[in-house]
Amino acid sequence: MALCGLGNDGLPALATALANPKTPDRVSLVRQMGLYFETNVAVVPVFAKCLQDTDNELREQVALTLGVMAVTPEVAVPALADCLKDAPPPPLRRRLFRALAAFGPQGRAAIPVLVTRLNDPDLEARTDATNALLRIAPEVLAAVGSTPPEEVLRKLWKLPNR
Repeated sequence: MALCGLGNDGLPALATALANPKTPDRVSLVRQMGLYFETNVAVVPVFAKCLQDTDNELREQVALTLGVMAVTPEVAVPALADCLKDAPPPPLRRRLFRALAAFGPQGRAAIPVLVTRLNDPDLEARTDATNALLRIAPEVLAAVGSTPPEEVLRKLWKLPNR
């Protein structure tokens, strides 16, 4: 935790510690880094890489921290959205949806994955996707209505018909 006090100079060592599954209590380390680096955009790529880890508890804490920070959407939003594509377990999925919602309109890069989640067989996932879209792009929900999500994406991104 002392490395957090070094600011950006401590980031390489902290990133190495987070990448090592043998590092004790990586979840607490992310929590502490979120406090120390709350508005420091340099930590976002480190956290984005942690979303690729296999430890779901770590990924939950990273998603929560990125949502609280809500900085560097060009890095954080794609990383959060990619994590959603892998059908994560419900607690992690919920954190990912909420983190994306925290970015508001800056989370538009997540629209495709959120729209596909509107058809999720799990009611909770559909609800969370809807709530995230309400914060990010409410016009997308209005466009969905009874239209299949694939057609909505085609219209939004002006994609050719298949």
